[in-house]
Amino acid sequence: MKSILIVKLGTTLTKLKNTIGDFDDWIVNRLELPVSQITVTEPFLGSVLPELQSTAGVILTGSHDMV
Repeated sequence: MKSILIVKLGTTLTKLKNTIGDFDDWIVNRLELPVSQITVTEPFLGSVLPELQSTAGVILTGSHDMV
């Protein structure tokens, strides 16, 4: 089964991250899909993007760097 790819473009403020999670957490919580159907990658940390053939859709997170 193809997964939803979340491309994380940065992290939120430390205070928010520690209390309500990071950008990808917010999206995962709203998708209401099994975790097995969601892939998160962090290219700003050097993560490689998966093959697009294995992806049903792509969501880009926000970033405080305004990428």
